[in-house]
Amino acid sequence: MPLYTFYLRQANGDAWSFEAFDLEDDVAAYEAAVIMLDQHLSAADVAVWCGERRVCTVPRDGVRPSAAIGFVRRPGAA
Repeated sequence: MPLYTFYLRQANGDAWSFEAFDLEDDVAAYEAAVIMLDQHLSAADVAVWCGERRVCTVPRDGVRPSAAIGFVRRPGAA
């Protein structure tokens, strides 16, 4: 499984913390970023990378995430 790095960022874009997880794919990484943002109330967004590839940035303000991929719902997902 690929290693994804999640950067918790302030509004100015500075990362004040990061976590890394082996996950199945980019969709799982996006889902993990949403959960992480809910758990870290002081973060403005979460930027997700897989190696040198930017996967997505999930903002707190509800704006559609910027992404290097198109997210497709998993079968059976709500």
